[in-house]
Amino acid sequence: VKGDIKTGRSLEIKHDGPYDFLGNAWSMGMMVMRAKKHKEGGYPFEQYWNNPYEVAPTELKTSVYFPTK
Repeated sequence: VKGDIKTGRSLEIKHDGPYDFLGNAWSMGMMVMRAKKHKEGGYPFEQYWNNPYEVAPTELKTSVYFPTK
């Protein structure tokens, strides 16, 4: 999927470790958005901080962003 990222506020969930467990970061972000009653301001997206071909799976770093209004 390709698109533009709007400037603004967002909730960031940082995930360290293998991509196999990245769903936990997504679940946590969705629960926080609902519990704190944040209004969604766009589509969530991921940012990868390193390359899985260059580091071990346990050293992977990923951020999941949930844009808010």
